[in-house]
Amino acid sequence: MAKSQTAPVYLQLKFYHVLIWLLFFLLSFRYFTIASPGLAAWLIALLTTAFGIITFYISGFYLVPLITGVRKRLLFITSVILFLAGISFFRTILELAVYRLFLKDSKILYFMGLFWYSVFLTCFILLFAIVIGLSENSYREREKMNAILNEKLSTELTYLKNQVHPHFLFNIHNTIFFLISENPGLASEMLLKLSDLMRYQLYECEAKTVPLEKELLNISNYISLEKVRLGSKVNVDIDFATDLANIQIAPFMLMPLVENAVKHISHFSDRPNYIRINAGFENNYLNFTVINSCEIEDEQLNEKEFSKGIGLQNLQRRLNLIYGDKSEINFTRLNNLFTANIKLQLL
Repeated sequence: MAKSQTAPVYLQLKFYHVLIWLLFFLLSFRYFTIASPGLAAWLIALLTTAFGIITFYISGFYLVPLITGVRKRLLFITSVILFLAGISFFRTILELAVYRLFLKDSKILYFMGLFWYSVFLTCFILLFAIVIGLSENSYREREKMNAILNEKLSTELTYLKNQVHPHFLFNIHNTIFFLISENPGLASEMLLKLSDLMRYQLYECEAKTVPLEKELLNISNYISLEKVRLGSKVNVDIDFATDLANIQIAPFMLMPLVENAVKHISHFSDRPNYIRINAGFENNYLNFTVINSCEIEDEQLNEKEFSKGIGLQNLQRRLNLIYGDKSEINFTRLNNLFTANIKLQLL
């Protein structure tokens, strides 16, 4: 059996609803007691409040859902006209009966005058209910779209964050394999660092933010592994500021810049090959810079084309999703140097 549809929030009877209708009743009594004191004023006020409640909740349950459907607009207009006419007619009949019963001079009251007054009052309550109903529908749609968007972003961020570069794993495993017989101690050390890398990525990065110190330690472990693979041909200089404690950052925001530098490192035989990594904090912004020597000599290949790698594209996508305008990333290529810089405002 299908479950009954949950009533809109503004139609769910709550304590403040009772207070509002009680206030409506008292104001109605205050108004009608001017012209018809005594029991008649109480009865007319009660009658007005009852029809007001009927108008409000019927409008919310049946008329508002009609106006939200394009194909139901004609049905909505027809329903409103019939509803106005019907409820105003019955209210007028009852009100006229009360006046005729309790007021001696009630013969001066005409049906059409009371009827049009009922139409006006009903229109006011009906319009009020429709405005509230449409506002709630709009709010619900926004909440639904935000939930869908958040779920989509969460899925996309998880995918981007959990990407493991197969070339890195392949190269490191090959290096460890050849070191097992030549230098077992170094091979064991590399395996431990690789385990730390994988543990950090698979388990410690499930949270939205991680301590910056752990992110930088992960980068240091990565560089240690790559230095063994690259050997003495590449000099790596790491300079992390000492005032970076107690800073939180979205995980794996910095690693793609380092991976890109290792991927595009030069292999000169007559000049230095190097990578420089700097991290500092200033004016509530984390400033992270990676500079590497590169072999590309073609001056027509600018930094925009040089930075089209999948890792950097994913990084830019994640920056937009998480930090928005609170982040800035720049790539610069000058001769044989490629510089990548990222600035992040603290979350």
